[in-house]
Amino acid sequence: MAARDRARHLDADARAAARERLRDQLAASAACIASAAAGLALLGYAMHTDDPVAGRIAFWGGLAVGNAGILAALLWLYARGERRGNR
Repeated sequence: MAARDRARHLDADARAAARERLRDQLAASAACIASAAAGLALLGYAMHTDDPVAGRIAFWGGLAVGNAGILAALLWLYARGERRGNR
């Protein structure tokens, strides 16, 4: 009986870890999508503005916001996986 209880306990732990991993992946995916959308919005503003200075700022800001947000979300996901013990 003890082996069966241990197997149930390990199975419950594995399911909890899988749920946590999925939740982290969904959160990182949402952050990537939001960051990309914000970057694209700034790029769109840069293309439609008549002011060259504001357009240049919005263009480079859009590139920075989009890429930095995606990179930050993926690094966060990697760090969470490392703390959890996933390789």
